[in-house]
Amino acid sequence: FSNGRYIKINKNAYLFRENDPPQGIFCICEGVSKLARTGKNGKEYIIRFAQPGDWLGVSGIYHGTHISDAVAIEPVKSFFVPKDEFIRFLNRNSQFSLNVMKILCDEIEKAENRITALAQKTARERVAEILLNLQQVYGIDNNKYLNILLTRKDLANFVGISNATLSRLMSDFQRKKLIRIKNKKIRLLDLKKLSTLARIAAV
Repeated sequence: FSNGRYIKINKNAYLFRENDPPQGIFCICEGVSKLARTGKNGKEYIIRFAQPGDWLGVSGIYHGTHISDAVAIEPVKSFFVPKDEFIRFLNRNSQFSLNVMKILCDEIEKAENRITALAQKTARERVAEILLNLQQVYGIDNNKYLNILLTRKDLANFVGISNATLSRLMSDFQRKKLIRIKNKKIRLLDLKKLSTLARIAAV
């Protein structure tokens, strides 16, 4: 990508906004971004978090407008490829086109899994499942805390519950020694019990 360039995005800054025409795509190199949509009630619904190696804005190229907001939840370094160059490269490179199709299919699968979880699981089960998923995806630091720092609001919006409900459940998880929270960072203490609670195979 001869016209591609590295850009830095500050925490809480937008990579792109829902319904805006795409200018290009972003490959996350460092940091984490959230993809979110705003409901008719003005509430934010987080679709997923993007980590290093993820491509953002691909679906917007096909739709003609971005279907969600992309916001940096921590400082992000990204490789930006202009829309026209991305499309030209797609047309010339069949293997790359297949890789892009895989990216879109993976996004659809993740969305379907989230819809299923929201429809079939209780708030308590969803919180347990998402905490386990965050550890699986982002790993832990030297002190065994999750390698992703989320605000309580972002975590609640990702689970699809109110801040008050999340606070109550997280306090309950701490009392039962399932998790520990220190300086807003989360450590999972009992993966087996969390897996049982989430109704998924033990980790």
